[in-house]
Amino acid sequence: MPEEEQYVPAVVIGDRYLFAGDEIIEQMMDALTAGEELNTPLLDGKERTAAE
Repeated sequence: MPEEEQYVPAVVIGDRYLFAGDEIIEQMMDALTAGEELNTPLLDGKERTAAE
């Protein structure tokens, strides 16, 4: 497979960076249930409020 077509799945959640399928599968649910997604910075730079 050409290098430009090689991708590694990645998830940014809170302060965590999860790479590759095994790491994502093992750690994502724990991060979500711990509420870590609420600490994930938004790409547009705006702040998230509790109502959102």
